[in-house]
Amino acid sequence: MRNLFHILTLLTALSLASCAEEYKIAGKSTLPALDGKVLHLRATNGGTVSIDIDSCQVVHGRFSFYGDVDTVCMAQIYMGTQNMQVPIVLETGDLFISMDNLGQRVTGSPLNDRLYRYINQQKRLYNEWEDLQAQYIQQIRKGKKPESVQKKMAPKFRRNAEESEHLETRFIIDNSDNVLGPGYFMMLCEQYPFPVLTEQIVEILRAATPRFRNHPFVSTYVRQAQFNPMSVPLK
Repeated sequence: MRNLFHILTLLTALSLASCAEEYKIAGKSTLPALDGKVLHLRATNGGTVSIDIDSCQVVHGRFSFYGDVDTVCMAQIYMGTQNMQVPIVLETGDLFISMDNLGQRVTGSPLNDRLYRYINQQKRLYNEWEDLQAQYIQQIRKGKKPESVQKKMAPKFRRNAEESEHLETRFIIDNSDNVLGPGYFMMLCEQYPFPVLTEQIVEILRAATPRFRNHPFVSTYVRQAQFNPMSVPLK
């Protein structure tokens, strides 16, 4: 009986050890303003509430986070209350963060690679939008009438906005079975002052998986938005 007890104890310990998975994040920054500052790693808890899970100081451009992760989740890096705009898929393994004047990037796992491909695509479209705005201002300064410039450039602005929305929609749908889908759906919904079902949100909900629609944030948002008379019908 004693041997059986020891065997069961050992099996339980091995089982618990196998569930405790560790993440390690190594970071490098070439931004002088970060040196000596304390960075906080904050994970999102089923919605917009962020929880501090680790912190570290940037020393000579180097920093690191590490700890246990029970489940894959989205996280962000903060300096005080300032969001450094470095989204991370927090999962087991060795991740690397680079931060410089050209931007930020997280590598080391398939989901983070997928995330930053999307971010770079959106960044390209944002740069195109800024170029269009610069062209618009330049034409006005040359003395052209705002109405004629707007009429000429409106199709380009509209095409850019449509491409950006389509990219966002496909990204959420294609990742509806992993943490990226609900994570970016939250960001999309936070653009609105109150829960509402837009045509884009309805398109996502119709194409997404049951797992996505049953996510606590998604299901709560949809339930609240359906009481909004401005919402597009879901069915």
